[in-house]
Amino acid sequence: MRERNLSVTTSPALYPEPAGKSRKTKILIADDDQDMLSILCKVLQDKGYEVLGLPSATAIIDGLHEEPDLFILDKTMDVIDGIAVSKYLRLKSGGRRIPIIMISGSDSQARAKAAGVDCYLEKPVDIGRLLAAIQHHTGDTQSIAIDRNALPDSARLCG
Repeated sequence: MRERNLSVTTSPALYPEPAGKSRKTKILIADDDQDMLSILCKVLQDKGYEVLGLPSATAIIDGLHEEPDLFILDKTMDVIDGIAVSKYLRLKSGGRRIPIIMISGSDSQARAKAAGVDCYLEKPVDIGRLLAAIQHHTGDTQSIAIDRNALPDSARLCG
């Protein structure tokens, strides 16, 4: 069986956006689970988002990325977890509050909310809920169309 090496980062388009076209919403995802990171990047890119996928949150702390419109953080990562990163982002925000969506396989919703997380989704991540949360927190109405009233109450906790 041949091993595949999936790239999970994207770069800005080589050509500028045509005049009159709004720029894509930028999403930064940090998750040390390579499979999850690849899936989330692919799904969001297919929905028209500009996505940067990081296998660790240390680049966020080191400031080695452009400022996104939204963060998606895994709660449990090596070196520094999503809760600590969320606290850091809220402290350094300088007045601009970039939305944070946290995904986790453990029950840490109260800790995530206390750290300033805007939306908490449990794994396995329901893509419809994730897209609805992204749409709600970015105001993006072009990339997806979701009937938020059709979502279960638990999905509405995010917005």
